[in-house]
Amino acid sequence: MIADANSPAGRAGSLWLPFLISVGIALFLMTLMPTTMFWDRDEAFYARAAVEMIQSGNWILPTYNDAVFPDKPPLIYWLMMFFMHIFGENEFGARFVSAPATAVSAFLVFLTASRLFDRRAGLWSMVVFASSTLTVYLGITAMLDAVLVATVCLALWSFVAIMQDRDRFWLRAAIFLVAISLSLLTKGPVGPAVIVPAIVITWFFTRPDARAPFWQMLVLAVATFIGVGIFLLWAVPANTMSNGQMLEAGIGEHVIGRALRPMQNHGAPGWLGYLAFLPAYIPTLFIGFMPATLFLPAALVGISRRPAANAGLSPRLFLLSWMVPGFVMFSLAATKLPHYIEPMFPAFAMAAGGVIAGNLTGGTSSLRIGRWLYILQIAGLAAALLAVVVLAPTLLLKVALVVIALGCIGFAFRISLAHRLGQYETAMRMALVSVFLLMEAMFLLVIPTLEKDIKLSKPVAELLRKEFKPGTPVFQSDYLEPSLVFYLGWPVDSPIRDIPGDQAGRMAFLNAPGEHALVATREQYEALKALDQGGRLVELGSFTAWNTNVSGRLQTVLVARLRP
Repeated sequence: MIADANSPAGRAGSLWLPFLISVGIALFLMTLMPTTMFWDRDEAFYARAAVEMIQSGNWILPTYNDAVFPDKPPLIYWLMMFFMHIFGENEFGARFVSAPATAVSAFLVFLTASRLFDRRAGLWSMVVFASSTLTVYLGITAMLDAVLVATVCLALWSFVAIMQDRDRFWLRAAIFLVAISLSLLTKGPVGPAVIVPAIVITWFFTRPDARAPFWQMLVLAVATFIGVGIFLLWAVPANTMSNGQMLEAGIGEHVIGRALRPMQNHGAPGWLGYLAFLPAYIPTLFIGFMPATLFLPAALVGISRRPAANAGLSPRLFLLSWMVPGFVMFSLAATKLPHYIEPMFPAFAMAAGGVIAGNLTGGTSSLRIGRWLYILQIAGLAAALLAVVVLAPTLLLKVALVVIALGCIGFAFRISLAHRLGQYETAMRMALVSVFLLMEAMFLLVIPTLEKDIKLSKPVAELLRKEFKPGTPVFQSDYLEPSLVFYLGWPVDSPIRDIPGDQAGRMAFLNAPGEHALVATREQYEALKALDQGGRLVELGSFTAWNTNVSGRLQTVLVARLRP
């Protein structure tokens, strides 16, 4: 059945162009993936958990370094396993799933925004979402957020379709069931915590004659509970196999604990620290939304204004119901990380797309604020690039950094001028080109050179693999980075072990029979060497870098052999 062009479903028109744009988004992200080592610790945690699932054949209980890893549900590991079978146990294989997940999210943003506004707004919304700095970052890393956002977008698209159409309800309810189940298997209750308030608030405040029947919302509620049941089909056996760790740590620590106290220095202790960090996601939103910061203030004003009488589902109501509860929830949580607010980015992107296409108006003042925020952001980026010139190890890299900084300034001037003249679509087109060129230049030319001075694990692992047979016992002192465990790639039953920090623990290591490998910071190695009366420790190599995983501290890590 062909949808009426004037109906909500028919506003999208032909799907070939948004499909091709989605493919282009995925290909763009894939070009950036293999250029760098793992950045975030979570990348290596998840990637190594997937590798250990492959090696052990245990798809139920995630492990990391041969210990229970209760942090997250298994879907991200299953997806990584699949692509690692195709591309290998490397950065690209671990990261690959994030690219198609981001592309799927962008396509769903198009479908949803087309229903809320029109086709033009849908197209702008999908590219605004896909080009935002935070989305690009999560789209090229081995994180679970890109998959989570895709499940949220799918669930909320199905809800919008149910609200606007009276046919094919059961098909869309089935899609909603799949989406809510996958969101639970991706990040536990986080997905439903965004999806359910958006649905309940939108339905409740929509006029009775313009909303879906109550019984259909009851079906979606039942579908949510069925999704929880599907989640429990994995969670109960996993919790049993872990002797309760999956529930105690997975929910008690990583959900409830993160909400009540800052964990891993992602926040500040005490009430004053908590209050100081309450607005942390406001600058995070504006920075992570670049380059569409140009339209973000106008988008926020546009959806906040009281709408005229609406014959159907109110786009403003729906987008606010998607944005606000999740944003407030994560702001109130004590632990804060930038990617926590990514599930709300599709809603912000649809509001910005509505402004660009002329469906929402925020006034000239809010547009002016957006333009100046964008100019300040580009000025800060250019200044940072020029500051790095001093640290660049080669003349070629220094020249590249200067050229990129000047290019950012040049693009910002042209974009701001078009924006000031009211040529919003032209401004956004140039912004998209600038994002593509900036990202490709940074990830192909700059970052691979600079990261050698800020990352240690990969060269350390390469030396270990060169000097020792797989499975040789490896011990560490003050350097157990997740990326080291991944890059070493030892069998799952050969974890990297800790050396106790007291003298008795160090002597036990030095007197252990057989050959062992040692990875330690300079300070810890010297403490061990002072106790090595038998001369068994032999230094094999050392690496020095400004380790970004320890607040950028200059750190020297040594690899040594404990001879038999």
